Amino acid sequence: MTNILTGLVAECCNASASTPIPGDIYQLMQEALERTMHQEATRQAVSGNSEGLAALGRSITVDEGRLLESIVIALARRNGDLVVLSGLKLPVSDAALALIERNSDEGTISSLSLDPEGRSRRHYHPDLVLANRRTAEAIVIDVKRSLGGYFGGSKLSELKNRMQAAGLVLPDILWRDHQRLAVKHVSVAIIDGSRTDSDVTEGIWSLVRLDELTGVPGAGVIAQSAIAAYRRGISELWSRAIRHAVGRAGNIIVGNAAKAEPAPVTGPQAKRPRGRPRKTTTPIRTVTVGLYRPGRSAIH
Repeated sequence: MTNILTGLVAECCNASASTPIPGDIYQLMQEALERTMHQEATRQAVSGNSEGLAALGRSITVDEGRLLESIVIALARRNGDLVVLSGLKLPVSDAALALIERNSDEGTISSLSLDPEGRSRRHYHPDLVLANRRTAEAIVIDVKRSLGGYFGGSKLSELKNRMQAAGLVLPDILWRDHQRLAVKHVSVAIIDGSRTDSDVTEGIWSLVRLDELTGVPGAGVIAQSAIAAYRRGISELWSRAIRHAVGRAGNIIVGNAAKAEPAPVTGPQAKRPRGRPRKTTTPIRTVTVGLYRPGRSAIH
């Protein structure tokens, strides 16, 4: 990077001994900051361009969500019992959705299985799947920066149903496509990065409970620290970019003022005439200044 942001990312997110952020997580955070606050996006936003400001806001939201997903994947891979899979495409059939909607008993649903080769118009792309070789269990996980837009309607229920319907075909797909990976039970979990409540009865997990979800001690603290450091980095980089822009604007104004300053008179000055000044014949004209309002008559 060749602008004011050069070298500031590491300073804003310094992984000191007091911050429990391992090197690989720190690298993910650094890359996310550089991706979010890149030169052109920051320049457009700082200049006051409305589209630039909106684009930067969207970028912060998207990049923070991707960072959170990457952090969860990196932490889950620390558990040697887990096979961590991402990029899966799981079919969601009408039959699977109907089974989920008809059966409220989780035990009944988990005992059902559907043919993954069946025709399906819809698919679900989980952010990651954790398959435990030792317990033969799998967790389908959806990572959200915030679920704020899902409450107050049916979107959250539809997401859960879609995840469970996809989970019905997951054991066969893992056995067929992932080296005979055996799974007998599938569950789903939604990670809400903005959630502070530790209750998981609704299937929504906060970062506080990430240790239990991944089986990695300290995972929740690491994820929380990394996201907090990312947000601090965004704030600091934004503040510095503004100060840099203001400083440049001030230097331009001062420079222009210096250029416009009249040159000192070095030659002989004309003598001031003695006596009273001659009366001018040009009449004094008054100027009316005010707010423009439609319908005001012209001033002559």
